[in-house]
Amino acid sequence: LGIQPLLFLAGIPPVLLFVTSYLIQLVFVTRGFIVSSLAYLGLAGWIIQRRWSHGVGIFLVASFVFASVISLPSQYTFAGFPRSPHRQAMDYIRTHLQAGDIIVHDNKLSFFPSYIFAEELPQRFIADAPGSPNDTLAAATQAALSLYPSSDIQSAVQDFRGVYFVVYRQVIGEYLALGAPGHLNLLWLGEHYQLIEQQTFNDLEVFYFKRVDKREDG
Repeated sequence: LGIQPLLFLAGIPPVLLFVTSYLIQLVFVTRGFIVSSLAYLGLAGWIIQRRWSHGVGIFLVASFVFASVISLPSQYTFAGFPRSPHRQAMDYIRTHLQAGDIIVHDNKLSFFPSYIFAEELPQRFIADAPGSPNDTLAAATQAALSLYPSSDIQSAVQDFRGVYFVVYRQVIGEYLALGAPGHLNLLWLGEHYQLIEQQTFNDLEVFYFKRVDKREDG
């Protein structure tokens, strides 16, 4: 077949997905680069085999090795979103969780990896704004997983006395950048609960709020 199919796969899928993303919402362009990267590596291997004696193959192999040396260490040690230390955060909460406490995630992005590491813990997450670009968790998927979001922070905490609120630091910064006095869910919790403790796990923030009765204050 020659290299024509590889050339096609290396360039066409990302372009098609990029154009489609302007017509249809929620098309992930980066998915196209998965197939294209394989085709690119196939093309590189073909060139290396054909041009090794001319020095081009040696140059390409040296380039791949050099790129690996300078890039792989940072990739393997990267611990920010989406590879934030959810396991460590859940391990911390597990050792401190008390009866009457609930874990509430600001959104599904921190909930699902945390749920994988601590399925036995009481965890909930707040739904994305309906119709927003982040509203990507289909109802069919929710039904298949039997995992449903809470509509807002009030319905998530209900009557629980203690709340571990989990949120990415970037989200807090986005609220401030928009001119808000703070993260809206954190502001609500601050009005109805007392902040007892805050723990940071890289870019993952864990706030512990506790409802204090007036008789306990006195």
